[in-house]
Parts: sequence; structure tokens; C-alpha cells
Amino acid sequence: MVPELSIIIINYKTAQLVVNCLQSIYDQTQNITIEILVVDNDSGDDSRDTVCNSFPQVRWLQMDYNAGFARANNEGIRQSMGETVLLLNSDTLNEDNAIEKCFRLFENSEYIACGVQLLNVDRTPQISGN
Repeated sequence: MVPELSIIIINYKTAQLVVNCLQSIYDQTQNITIEILVVDNDSGDDSRDTVCNSFPQVRWLQMDYNAGFARANNEGIRQSMGETVLLLNSDTLNEDNAIEKCFRLFENSEYIACGVQLLNVDRTPQISGN
């Protein structure tokens, strides 16, 4: 089955952030089919074991070198199977089921891209697209 949404997360030595991000996604995203690809930018640490032991359903893509954020995302997009792709930073927490809510609004719109309001740690809004 083709997932409705492919989520791509880039990792470079941020395994615990990725684990926290994934936990928040899997805890809340229940009513859409997703695949999650973690693209590792040659971290050279135990990131793969940390992430994949906690979330074996995640697809791990290993870059041979630190390709940077854009190239790593491009590789994730190439290997994704979803009809829609979400590029997600590793320090993201999916609060109030934001991913699923945004996806539902997006799929029923005429738009080809969207962004959400980002929050700082103190809950104040970051300057971001909307």
C-alpha cells in the first residue's frame, strides 16, 4: 500500500532528538498512513542503533558523506513512496496532532506546498512561513 504521507528527517549526530520526534509522531498520528525515512549524513556515531532499536519500522538511509541538509532531503524524496512528502527537522515535536491536521487541510486544498507556525522552547512563535 502506498502511504499517504512520507516524512523525511535528516540526522547528523542528533539521535535523541530524532527519537523524541518519532515518539511524538507515532503517539499521535493514527488516521493517516505514513512512512518515515531518516537520512543520516554520515554521523559516525551510534545514531542508527539508537533510532532503529526504538523504531524498527523507520527506513534508515545512510549517506556516504555529510551531504548537507538539501542533498539529504533530496535523497529521501527520491526514495520515498508517499503521495505527499513532509520535510521535518529532527528537533520537531508533533504537538496536538499537528502533522495529521496539517496533512488533512493540505490534501483538501489547491496548494502544492505549505508550512506551519514554529514555536520556540518558551512557546513564543518563531518567524516562519504559514
